[in-house]
Amino acid sequence: MPETDEFEFPTERWCAGLRVTRARSLSANEREAVAAWATVLRRQFWLWIACAPVGVVAPVTIATFLPGSYPWPWLQQFVTAVLVADMLIAPALCLLRARELWRRSRGFARDLARGEVLHCEGALDPEAAPDPERSRLIAAGILSPDPCALQAIDVLPESAAVLSTAAGMPAGFPSLRIAVVAAGPSYAFRIPLPESMAWLEGDPQAQILRRTLNPSEQAELETHIQRLRRPSLGVLVWTLYVTGWIVAASLDARATLAYARARWPLVAVQVVMLGLVVGFYTRGLKLAARLEQDTRTGWALTLDRSRAAVPADVPETAASATEFLPHSRALWIERGRPARWRNLRRAA
Repeated sequence: MPETDEFEFPTERWCAGLRVTRARSLSANEREAVAAWATVLRRQFWLWIACAPVGVVAPVTIATFLPGSYPWPWLQQFVTAVLVADMLIAPALCLLRARELWRRSRGFARDLARGEVLHCEGALDPEAAPDPERSRLIAAGILSPDPCALQAIDVLPESAAVLSTAAGMPAGFPSLRIAVVAAGPSYAFRIPLPESMAWLEGDPQAQILRRTLNPSEQAELETHIQRLRRPSLGVLVWTLYVTGWIVAASLDARATLAYARARWPLVAVQVVMLGLVVGFYTRGLKLAARLEQDTRTGWALTLDRSRAAVPADVPETAASATEFLPHSRALWIERGRPARWRNLRRAA
């Protein structure tokens, strides 16, 4: 694989199990529909922003009409806890909803500026695991429930909203996932691994085939390795927090220990959260190390139970293969489609 930073590998896009085959321009009617939906989202955004202060004012107003004392102390504590929780949670939920609406409206604005629609085509795998995206599209009448039918959808690239072919409008804003992956080989030559290297115990008729990853797939693997090794914002925040504890302990160890003993429930929660963050990051580093071994090996393996009697020199296409990587054991191709964890957008 090329080692230069200027190497740009070809990619392909997938959406709801269908490959993006081409891009076309937005029509005039579609531009009007997208602009109208963007306007609706912006109005909803400001409505939720206005609701955030209400979440604070309403509990305070209710508290003024409540009696000052209760016959049971626990009841007063319960009412106070409910009002305080409402003051904290309600505005946060309003702001989170407003943030989502703002993100979607900005996505539609970028779609209008880009002026493109992604056209996806293909047939859905009837034996694939249930997909929530596919289920929503079938329920909306955008995709056909017939597994043998040729499916086609149009998706906006920035907002990932589906343009209904019947109305030319986003069909209820279905949140789709547009995955960008390395372009795989259109033709794959696989050879069986010897039994001394790999076998399936209890199934002598099965064999494990291998093929070589192309340079684009190798480059995608390296991109995922960099993503897994890059510390997230949470890791950086907790690193600074632990550094603060270390500095405080070095300045005055007794005072720091007394503080931890006096507020041990809070410190215990912080230790648990720190353990979770460290655990997730450590797991990502281990997966990155195994993926790096996969890049050095450069193989994708296929478990085949139907070709045991076929000569090894007979080529096979990768149209319906299910492949995995030898060291990380991560799925690479699932029934001819990229595995769900593969998305270069996450590594951007």
